[in-house]
Amino acid sequence: MANPWSDYTDEIISEVDDELGTKYKMSVRRLLAEPTKFMKIDGIGVTVRNMHEDVTNYVDDMLEDMADEQKKFENDVAKAVGITQQLSQNIMMQAKQNKIPFITPAAMERNEAAEEIIYIDNVDSNVLALAESFVKNANLIADFSYNYKDDKIGSWLFDGEKNYMLRVYLPPSQILYLETSKEELENLFKNIEETIR
Repeated sequence: MANPWSDYTDEIISEVDDELGTKYKMSVRRLLAEPTKFMKIDGIGVTVRNMHEDVTNYVDDMLEDMADEQKKFENDVAKAVGITQQLSQNIMMQAKQNKIPFITPAAMERNEAAEEIIYIDNVDSNVLALAESFVKNANLIADFSYNYKDDKIGSWLFDGEKNYMLRVYLPPSQILYLETSKEELENLFKNIEETIR
């Protein structure tokens, strides 16, 4: 059976297990993968809370040690947000002028293999002309922009005879992977802690 967490989180779990060594009578990996096997152990609630705190501190320390990477990532996010704001206004205005429905779907089944995906990392007259062309040829536009913390990163589907996806490029970052892993681990531990109560 596959683990209920991402590959990157799996690497973090391995590092944490190596770091914590024999501090606990169980590995983080085993606890997270098979929590029901540990439920009858005396004091398991305290052990899980302590382990949770140690894992959170470990990931926080990793993030602290990456200050330069954090600054670069914050700059990349700010740039992506600026591009998103420019394009979003432009696409919405053109959709309204051309009477093309602009929606933000709760969910949508798509054939992603049939879509052309274009990543952009700047806005100039050529990108605006491309967006205008997509709008004019679309039956509908679906906003699939996603949130990163309090910011929105743009992603739009232009559904027509041929489907196009226009996405704002956010470069991959160790910071994003670590933050995602921290959230995954937080949820896994919280689920175990709620089960113990």
